[in-house]
Amino acid sequence: MRAVIIATGCAGVWDGLGAAGLSSMLPVGDRPILQHVLERLVSAGFREFDMVLGDAAERVEKYFSDGQRWGCRIQYHLTAGFEKAVSLVPSLAQAGHGVVLAQGDVLPQDGLPAQGEGAVMLHTQAAGHAIDETGWTGWAWIPDSVAAEMPAQATWAGLRNWLAAHGTSVETQAGLSARDGEAYLASQTTALTTMAAQLQFTAFPAGEGIWIGRNVGLPPMTQVVAPSLIGDNSQIGRGAVIGPGAVLCAGCLVDDHSHVVNSVVLSGSYVGRQLDIEDSVVHHHRLLNVKLGATVTVQDAFLLGHVESAGGGESLAGKVAYLVARVAALPALLIVPLIAIVRMLTGQHPAIQRRRFVRSPAPADGRWPVTSASSFVDAAGAAQADGWRHFWMVFLPGLGAVALGRVRLVGAPMRDEAELRALPEDWREIALQTRPGLLSESFVQNGPMAGEDEQFASEAFSAVSAGWRFSVGIVARYAMLLALGRPNTMEMGSARRS
Repeated sequence: MRAVIIATGCAGVWDGLGAAGLSSMLPVGDRPILQHVLERLVSAGFREFDMVLGDAAERVEKYFSDGQRWGCRIQYHLTAGFEKAVSLVPSLAQAGHGVVLAQGDVLPQDGLPAQGEGAVMLHTQAAGHAIDETGWTGWAWIPDSVAAEMPAQATWAGLRNWLAAHGTSVETQAGLSARDGEAYLASQTTALTTMAAQLQFTAFPAGEGIWIGRNVGLPPMTQVVAPSLIGDNSQIGRGAVIGPGAVLCAGCLVDDHSHVVNSVVLSGSYVGRQLDIEDSVVHHHRLLNVKLGATVTVQDAFLLGHVESAGGGESLAGKVAYLVARVAALPALLIVPLIAIVRMLTGQHPAIQRRRFVRSPAPADGRWPVTSASSFVDAAGAAQADGWRHFWMVFLPGLGAVALGRVRLVGAPMRDEAELRALPEDWREIALQTRPGLLSESFVQNGPMAGEDEQFASEAFSAVSAGWRFSVGIVARYAMLLALGRPNTMEMGSARRS
């Protein structure tokens, strides 16, 4: 069984969100709406998909790959936006024995079009859940007999009229939509309540209409009002109120006494203290107010920004701590060359190596600045070093880079460009907005051979917890590791909430 999914997105309404503004990739609950569409079709038995892409095609194709993760096969087709996508529908429909035509940013609530001898179109009366003024959702069943006679179409209205003349229309209830701002926010409530049983959330139910992801910090004074969802590795401040109608995506930080109501906070975003976010979508330093249809770019990182902007490193105490760490690392500039000379005289070549890595945070222009740190082993050896070997071969020579301001004492793992490109998109975004360090929470907590899930959880946790107190704790744990070895039960204690 085949399906054609139009995933070009809609122009205009989400332009203010920048790279995050592709409607089909906007999250409903804890995953993109396009993923909900694909999973609905796979659950109904569809295994062959033609996905029509426009802007941000590379992002969509990287996320879904060949479809193997969902037990299906996806072929991609590129076109110049939604209006041009209609021209591909007849040829794609004629390539198989009947297809379902679906939209990547609209998911009707009442199942799929019934498969019969004639075309079946799904219509709705709900504003924002249709692709045109007639209420057509853009979903239809096109049997092979109809597809074989379908002429080329230049407009969606032309396709709609032709299908209507060769079939029937069925009314459906509004489900999920990202084509319209108000419909999109309303879809979060629908997803977390009426359609929750149909959707495959990875977050855990924590009450009627409340979903909580993994590694979420919720102080006792926090209120979570249904319906709401808080994504993995997010941290909520004291006295904050989340909901109703709130979705916080993975790796978000909402600071003390802020309210998030009928809004979506996209992955890796920071909401400052005592803010009221209502009827809005937040992406890092951008806030799109759906009611007003206006986007505001907030330059003050203490109001809105990336998760690392919330860390204590931006405070005066954090800057003093960073300066102290650099001064304390200065002796390494003298000690390391002496050790390198001894290594060279004893026949150990190369005596010293340069580890190249991307210096984050990445600037807004998208370029990835590269710098280096000294090491007595190559990158592969550094990645596997632990205990005292890590101290002598990696940590001690790397202190020179700390003294020169190239790297923090504690931060994200140092990665080169190839390693960053190999990361999933949400992980790479966190890595590019977090300063690299000689020590990482992932290494101290889990060791050099930690699994991908452990590494991602640690990095997301570090991003929202960054600050001089957090760094002191990591350094103390590292000293304990050197003194006692790596206990099997080493934990971060009360620093990590679950």
